[in-house]
Amino acid sequence: MKFMLLLTDVAGDWDQLSAARQEQIMQQHVAVQRELEAQGKFVSTQRLRPSAEAKTVRLLPDGKVVVTDGPYIETREAIGGYYIIECAAMDEAIEWARRLRFIPGCVEVRAVWE
Repeated sequence: MKFMLLLTDVAGDWDQLSAARQEQIMQQHVAVQRELEAQGKFVSTQRLRPSAEAKTVRLLPDGKVVVTDGPYIETREAIGGYYIIECAAMDEAIEWARRLRFIPGCVEVRAVWE
C-alpha cells in the first residue's frame, strides 16, 4: 500500500535556521531515504518551492475559475515537500513520518488510491 507523507512547517522557519542546521536536517532526510530504499519501501520524494511562489486555481460555484497567488488556504503553515512510500499499513507509515520531523511542524500521512 502506498502512502504520501506531506511535510508541513511554518513558512519561513527553514530560512531562520543556520546553514549548519539546514545541512544536518538534509543529511537526516538522506539517511531516512537510504533506509527506505534498503527496505524496498521508497517510491519517490521531492522538495517543493516556497509557498509564496504557488498559485491556486479555484472553481467557484458559479462556474468561474479564479487563479490566486499563494497556497490554497490562508495559513502560516505550508507543505514543503513529500515522500511516497510503500508500507503494509498506516501504523508503519506513521512510524516513518515520526522519523522525518526535524523542525516544528507536522507530517500528514495519507493513503494513496491505487
